[in-house]
Amino acid sequence: MDLERKLEDFERAGNITQNGVFNDHTNSNKIGATVGGIGGIATAGLLGLSIANPVGISILLAGGALLGATGESTVKNIAGGLGNAIGDVARRLAGGFLEVFKSEEDFVNQGIQKLNSSQYQEAIEDFLEAIEINPQYADAYFLLGYVYSEIGEYQIALENYDEVIHIDSNYDEVYSQRGDIFFVLEKYQDAISDYTQFLEIYSDNVDNYFKRGKAYIQLESYHNAISDYNKVIEIDLNCTDAYFILGCLYYELEDYKNAIINFTQVIKTKPNEVESYFQRGISYVGMKSYQLALKDFTKAISIEPIEIDFYLHRGNTYAELKNYPDALKDYSNVIKMESSCADAYFNRGCVYEEKGDRRRAISNYGQAIKNDNNHVFAYTSRGYLNAKNGKKKEAIEDFQKAVRLFRKESMLDEVKTLQTEIQTLEKEIKNTHWWQMRIF
Repeated sequence: MDLERKLEDFERAGNITQNGVFNDHTNSNKIGATVGGIGGIATAGLLGLSIANPVGISILLAGGALLGATGESTVKNIAGGLGNAIGDVARRLAGGFLEVFKSEEDFVNQGIQKLNSSQYQEAIEDFLEAIEINPQYADAYFLLGYVYSEIGEYQIALENYDEVIHIDSNYDEVYSQRGDIFFVLEKYQDAISDYTQFLEIYSDNVDNYFKRGKAYIQLESYHNAISDYNKVIEIDLNCTDAYFILGCLYYELEDYKNAIINFTQVIKTKPNEVESYFQRGISYVGMKSYQLALKDFTKAISIEPIEIDFYLHRGNTYAELKNYPDALKDYSNVIKMESSCADAYFNRGCVYEEKGDRRRAISNYGQAIKNDNNHVFAYTSRGYLNAKNGKKKEAIEDFQKAVRLFRKESMLDEVKTLQTEIQTLEKEIKNTHWWQMRIF
């Protein structure tokens, strides 16, 4: 299972925000990227995540106005992140607002109120009016960047963020926001550069370590990602999301010991976190600690008894221990819950083959192929059994299909092996006397 899948499952469980990669420490600061894709912790993703509406942060203006009775900002950010950044802009506008009326600031004030009610085009018009009055108005460009991000016009958003930096290279907030857009556009190295620029100023900002870690994951720079999530934990020891992602990263690197340590840390904080039991279970399998793996898979099933992956992996673990009755029971349970699951039939076929029951094995391989006509290992396994049963033509057909599928995946060693098997079978057929092929 690749890292993307792991992180997507963790996200579905409600641990990682749907449109962000933030932990419980930063749950009020949700902007930017989603979990990206690895292993394949690239899901969301966790690590090829698509990012829908990545900077969708709305703002509430208390009392419907930016300016309070004392001239201070009354902006209430209902979800931090960009809301905080815009809040900073609003506070700058509020300071000294009563001293000298600035019409460009008045337009920005109106634009922010329209943003709050999702009147994006009207907000854009207000911000453009402000820029018309003052072409060096960095705050207006920043807010324009935000609006265009909201409506999915990422290239225009970038142009406005670039203009902010051109006007004021010390405009800190823009680097984080521009990094998010780069992430959406899959320009991960550019995203990393912007997050790094932001972190040089705010070295304890958890959000940007999280987001930079996701960008590293997309580039399969796992060690750098690990460094960022360790930094998150250094800032917040109770950040369960960071521990989980670290566990997935270590698993990808086949460092099962450290993967187990991190998944265990999640479980200590969230004893009913089903994905952590499951991921720790497959990490135990990696260490060949099968009994501990069984315990975790069984715990996961007790929490979520309809998740077929848990049964499949427990069945595989029973099979490793040659506990074939329990393995068959788990695979059959999967088939009862989801009759179209090709892997359940294939795995059950493997167990029957181990037990010497070729008839049932071939039947299950055939059902796996019926459910998934690209199941290369089912063709291969059935081919070998057909060959053993003397059905050489059927075996050749299975091997030929497997060769085509392996070639598509560039698995050339497997292609070469099966081509040798095909040649051997063809030679055997050619050298078989006619009376040996008669069926009485």
